[in-house]
Order: sequence, then C-alpha cells, then structure tokens
Amino acid sequence: MPKSETSACRQVLYWRTGSQMPNRIVRDSLLDSERYLGLTHHVERVLFFELLLLADDYGIVPLGNAFLTRRTTACSGLSPEQTIKVVMALTDADLIRAYHSDSGSRFAYIPRFGNSPRALKPKWPMPSDSIGGNEIKDLQRKRMAGAYHLRANAPETETETETETEKKAPSARPKRAFKSEIPKSDRPVKYSSTTESREYLATQAYLAEQTMTDDQRESAGAARLAALERINKGRAKA
Repeated sequence: MPKSETSACRQVLYWRTGSQMPNRIVRDSLLDSERYLGLTHHVERVLFFELLLLADDYGIVPLGNAFLTRRTTACSGLSPEQTIKVVMALTDADLIRAYHSDSGSRFAYIPRFGNSPRALKPKWPMPSDSIGGNEIKDLQRKRMAGAYHLRANAPETETETETETEKKAPSARPKRAFKSEIPKSDRPVKYSSTTESREYLATQAYLAEQTMTDDQRESAGAARLAALERINKGRAKA
C-alpha cells in the first residue's frame, strides 16, 4: 500500500475513534486480502474503512447518498454518480453486499465483518437470507444464548420480607419527642433578661476577682453593687 493511502487510513481511524475505547476491531489480515488489494483507487479503500466503522454490531450500514456524503470523508465532495461508482467497486469485490429495505432505502451488509455483537438485534433493516440474513440470525442466536448464560449464572440476592410474626427490629435511633410530650420540669429553663443579668453578672464578677488587684477588686465591687441596685429598682417598678 502506498504511504499516502496508509496515512489517509490512519487519519480516518483516529478521526472516527479518537481517544475513546474502540467499538470496532479492524484486523491486520485485511491488508493481505485480495479483495481489498484488488481495489484500484485509494478512495475506495478509505470508504471501505469508514463503512467498517459506521456499521452496526451486525455489519449493516446505510448506503444513501446523503449519509455517505455527510458521514464519510471518501464521498465528501463527490457527485452522486461518482459515489455510486465507488460503491459499485466495493460491491464488485464482494467487500459489501448492497440491498434495499422495504421502504426503498439502500443498505449494505459487510460479509466477514468479524466483530462480536453487543446489541441483541441489528440497528438497521436486515438483508435477505441469501445476502447475509442467515449469518446475522446465527449471530443473534449466539448473542441471546450468551445473555441467558450470564443471567443464569448471576449471583442470587436475598430479599427481605416482613410477615405478621417476623417484623423488622426497631431502629436504634431514639424517636424525637414533641414539646408537648416532655414534662415541664425536664424542659430547659429559659431565663428572663432580669434573672439572666443577675446570675451572669455575679458569675463573671467572681471569676474576674480571681485575677484582679486590690484597687480593681474595689472598683468591680462598687460596679456590681450599682448594677444590683438598678436591677432591684427595675423589679420594683414592674
């Protein structure tokens, strides 16, 4: 293969897959295929590579002119007549098998696709049995058998059931009681501003006196007495 064709194919593969996990396997045996090497133009070879990437899990790919022009670089910029000519070259080499669906749309089946299907059924309409329908049905049967095998060997999970005699154990987390259910004697005391001021000032004054000098202690005592007098006057007015 000329270097220009090899680089073009590599660019197509990188453009289609990028850095994501591959969903298609293109084996190197294709480079030894007489059908592939029998293609006379590099556009035909690039188109075949792109059809391999665009096909569904069963090797079916659309062949509409709009689809090929939009999704492939080989047919981009070609006229409909030129596109048909390139597609016919792949058909003559038995690299693809063209057919029409019931609605009249054109599709192709890629024989010897060589990829294990992950889907249970094709994405596009199936071809007739003579074109490749029998091969696709065999792949579907193998795929279904593999799915049933995985389901049968899946570990069983225990389900928890509750009967009248077997009930779930109560939660270890205590139930939050409403305010009306708590006795008044056990409720936290909410101090009024007068009561809180009196007890708070007395406590703070006692703690402060432990680190005061004599002069500071006398001044604090006088301030405390003045504060208590103001509190008593306020209570008397009330």
